[in-house]
Amino acid sequence: LALPDLPELRLRVGPYEAMLAAANRKTRQLVRRCDRHGYRFRLTLGTHRFGEFYRDYHVPFVRSRHGTSAVVHAPEVLRRRSRRGGIGWVELDGEPLFAGLFEIVGDTFRELVAGTPGGRDDLEVQRATYVCHAAHMRLAGERGLRWLSMGAGRPWLSDGVLAHKRAWGGELAPRPADHRSLLVGWRRCTPAVAAFLAT
Repeated sequence: LALPDLPELRLRVGPYEAMLAAANRKTRQLVRRCDRHGYRFRLTLGTHRFGEFYRDYHVPFVRSRHGTSAVVHAPEVLRRRSRRGGIGWVELDGEPLFAGLFEIVGDTFRELVAGTPGGRDDLEVQRATYVCHAAHMRLAGERGLRWLSMGAGRPWLSDGVLAHKRAWGGELAPRPADHRSLLVGWRRCTPAVAAFLAT
């Protein structure tokens, strides 16, 4: 059995309530609480507002969250992928809190990258992520798709991203394309290999 370096988590698409029922109790409660508190989801299709999303939401969010180890995707790559999907925006009382870029390829709704205004990361923003995921579930169902991919996560239980996505009922699946992983092996562990791994 081989486990990919960064497996993706995906949900089987079906009726919205059935998909939500697959999530754990805390996730279901948070989604319903956000509905009651007035969070709103708005959709822009294609590349409309992409520049604003990339500059004011995505880049500050990634740099704030990951610091010097942040991976900032080239804008032309994300813009090209957004042509097959769009951006979901979450607001509370008219204030923008969160945005998620997605694409639709074949039978799969694929969540790509996200962002928050200026890299903001407070409780209201964290709740807005639940609103965005729930809206994506509805969109995937309305379009008759088979899968909703929540993106990749590190394949160990202590990883917070993996735990968050698993809480939605996601299952691990190999990524269809991985251009950043390189598998290297040795027939035996020598002192030189041990020193390399230690470094």
